[in-house]
Amino acid sequence: MKKTLALVLALAMVFSTFTVVFAEDVLSEDAQICVNLGMLKGESGTVDAAYVATAPTRMQAAIMFLRLKGLEAEALAYTGEDNFADGKLAWAEGANLLAYLKANPQLGWQGDGTNFDPNGKITAQMYYKVLLEALGYKQSTAEVVGDFEWANVLEFAAGKGLAKVAAVAEFTVNDLAVATVEALKVNVKGTEAALYKSLVAEEAAAAAGLVEAAPKTISAKVDEVTTLGSAVVQILFEEDIDEAAENIDNYSIDGLAINAVTVSASNAVRLDTAVMASGKLYKLTVGEEVIQFAGTGKVSGGPEIDKVESEDVEEVV
Repeated sequence: MKKTLALVLALAMVFSTFTVVFAEDVLSEDAQICVNLGMLKGESGTVDAAYVATAPTRMQAAIMFLRLKGLEAEALAYTGEDNFADGKLAWAEGANLLAYLKANPQLGWQGDGTNFDPNGKITAQMYYKVLLEALGYKQSTAEVVGDFEWANVLEFAAGKGLAKVAAVAEFTVNDLAVATVEALKVNVKGTEAALYKSLVAEEAAAAAGLVEAAPKTISAKVDEVTTLGSAVVQILFEEDIDEAAENIDNYSIDGLAINAVTVSASNAVRLDTAVMASGKLYKLTVGEEVIQFAGTGKVSGGPEIDKVESEDVEEVV
């Protein structure tokens, strides 16, 4: 008995160790979204758990800012020689980025006027300030009356929906990713469009996991509608259907609940409904089409139903 218990405990320790190693290698949802969007690329082209646990630098924050503004490619191609005193990094493209920021003071990256401090660590307050600038808001300076003061960055950001990592003391790349995803969903100043819309197409944003994919509508036209028993409506389409036909939101029946949708053939769908009243007229909407049909109490089969004009349907009670 003691040997068996010892073996069980040993195996438990082994498997728990594997679980921890695996868990530590999994990126957070927000970090993975940033990777999918190309916002996080890692210093060596790899973004792993070890990388997102590191403390981001001012240089990393500046690169993220340029990506959020859609300016990274332009900055990388910049060839101006004027730069910050500490802007001559070991990698040439990094020097180009800093020279670009120095040549464009309106972007809000001027360091102390002489040095940029590219390897300096950033805080939550610093990064939320970066995100506010990316969204079109400006910090007040001696020369400019902006939207917020440095002292109230976090308060102002919270008012715009940016607050998830505001209280983090030891800011990491993962926290940077969390705040970035927040900002991508916030409307740009003076617009009704979220920041991500100026950077990626809606489908790409959905594929990356940033937003939910918009439900697809049915493009195929309805050919026939038949009732099968008292709780099934079969729809035949004029052509083959795509995955949009599986979306229950593409169907509605006035006064009758639809419980499930099943694609039963390449051009056919069955709607499982609540029990229909025999002989009662119902109005079925499929995408933008409106069809009138009568409920039946038959076990199988049923009358073939013709489509009707919408003005006629309005008279159905």
